[in-house]
Amino acid sequence: MYTINRGLLKAKLVSVGKTMDGLAADIGLERTTFYRRLRNATLTVGDVHKIIEVLHLTAQETIEIFLAPKVA
Repeated sequence: MYTINRGLLKAKLVSVGKTMDGLAADIGLERTTFYRRLRNATLTVGDVHKIIEVLHLTAQETIEIFLAPKVA
C-alpha cells in the first residue's frame, strides 16, 4: 500500500516558491478538493501529472512523493 509523502511535497513547494493553495489553483482544483484528495491519498493520475508539470518533478522526486510506502 502507498501514500503521499506530504512532507516532501511541501519541501518541494517551498523550494520553488509556491504554496499548497497556489498549487491547487495551478492544477485546476478547488482548495478544499485538493486538500481532501491529498489527505485521503486520492489524487487522480491527471492531478499527479499536472503536479509533475507545475513543479518540474524528476522521476525520482515523483516516486518519493507519490509512491511513499504506507507505514502500518
